[in-house]
Amino acid sequence: MNNTKSDNQILDTLIKENKVLPIYLLGGEEAFVVNRMKNKLLNFLECGDENMNFTSFIGKEVSINEVIELGETMPFLSDRRIILLENMGTILNEDKFLEYIENIPNYLTIIIVEEKIDKRARLYKSIKKKEATFIVEKAKEEDKAVWVEYRIKAEGKKISKRNLFYFINSLGKDVEMFQVENELEKLLAYTYEKREIEQDDIDAVVSMSIENKMFTMLDSIMNRDKIEAIRQY
Repeated sequence: MNNTKSDNQILDTLIKENKVLPIYLLGGEEAFVVNRMKNKLLNFLECGDENMNFTSFIGKEVSINEVIELGETMPFLSDRRIILLENMGTILNEDKFLEYIENIPNYLTIIIVEEKIDKRARLYKSIKKKEATFIVEKAKEEDKAVWVEYRIKAEGKKISKRNLFYFINSLGKDVEMFQVENELEKLLAYTYEKREIEQDDIDAVVSMSIENKMFTMLDSIMNRDKIEAIRQY
């Protein structure tokens, strides 16, 4: 397993150190993880409904002039103004915005969240120089296992390494993190009164992938276990 910190872990470290950057770029292939990162950051910056210095822009109908005008407005009874720009698209690559983020006022924090990050675009390159890009690549099997094990331990339960990877493999290779979360919630609810999660628990509640069901069915056929083969079918 790669020992280097993921961008998700780096963001967690910054939050723990109480360090606020002038700009953040969040995005990548795992929408579930990106959304968690965004919410974690908003909670850290106290961007609740009562924060009159927090403004959210979603979509492509907002003009860059409107964003910059708001950014130039001093915060009211606070040290910081926060602007969230979500799925704004190519308008963030306009010269005017790129020039603005080069010298962001010291009272302003801009959070940019994009479903797709073009690493060739000027926006990415500009923010990358500031070490403020947090991109979540497609989660690997090991990444999913680490996250699932952490969640299980947080619930006061335990699971063997064998059953941990049995759970991950049961979901299939291309499953996304939000699907892993859904299946894990079912498993945790099912084992509410149990201390340790076992294979029988996983078999009882997890929606096994079609690919894995096929392998299980073929194994049953090879073992001449007609009842199990028919059940899997």
